[in-house]
Amino acid sequence: MRQINIHNIRTDGGTQSRVSLNQDVVNEYAELMAEGVKFPALAVYHDGSDYWLVDGFHRYFALKKNGASLVEIDATTGTLRDAQLKSKAVNHDHGLRRTSADIHKAIKDMLADEEWSKWSLGEIAKWVGTSKTTIHRIKGTMAEEDKLEEPATKKYMRNGIEVEADVSKVSAPKPKAERPVGT
Repeated sequence: MRQINIHNIRTDGGTQSRVSLNQDVVNEYAELMAEGVKFPALAVYHDGSDYWLVDGFHRYFALKKNGASLVEIDATTGTLRDAQLKSKAVNHDHGLRRTSADIHKAIKDMLADEEWSKWSLGEIAKWVGTSKTTIHRIKGTMAEEDKLEEPATKKYMRNGIEVEADVSKVSAPKPKAERPVGT
């Protein structure tokens, strides 16, 4: 554990696995901190240059609200990518309980990632702290969402000019009726 300036901690690297912060919790933590209650150190990954916040976003913003300058950190050496992965595993066994939306976000982030999406459903489930069934269900909903998100416009060339047309209401061409033989 050591102390660093709170302004040296970065929160903009995709390491927040929650959908959003709970401002009531930030306010409660700030009040408790002002009363002298000790909280665990902020968990960060240090890549040699930047300190990436991985665990403790509610505490971080409570400390900022209280005007803290020096904060205790528990630093692990690693890349931003390491920090992003670690963030998917936080809060499933401590701290403010994750909402279903938070868990879904962590899972979707992993399934959308080129490398992590190659992991087995069991590996992702273990990492995120949920069931393999949940991972499978969310993977299925993502596939359905992808089908629904086909572009509503299409670009093509007309008289040498690129044109964009709304194709959302265009149906597939109907097959031509066959003529009976001998008519």
